[in-house]
Amino acid sequence: MQWTYEIRGSHPQYKIPSVQGGRLNNKLSKEQAQVINVKEKKNFMRTNLQATKYASPAKSMGGATQRSVQQLALGTRNQDSPPRR
Repeated sequence: MQWTYEIRGSHPQYKIPSVQGGRLNNKLSKEQAQVINVKEKKNFMRTNLQATKYASPAKSMGGATQRSVQQLALGTRNQDSPPRR
């Protein structure tokens, strides 16, 4: 079995785009560049401390409890606790 097709119309013609001007105007004015370059210095330490200020003590001390931190500071341990490995 063979198929035949009837083609109506013609193929579209490709038109090559023409170049005009050569370069883009992509430079900022001096006023705009100065506005962009003014940066606020961020104090990351302060923001991190403020974020953990209201967190629970266990989370803000990296998983250590307040009791264990005090024991380390005093150099004492509870005799009931198991020995460290």
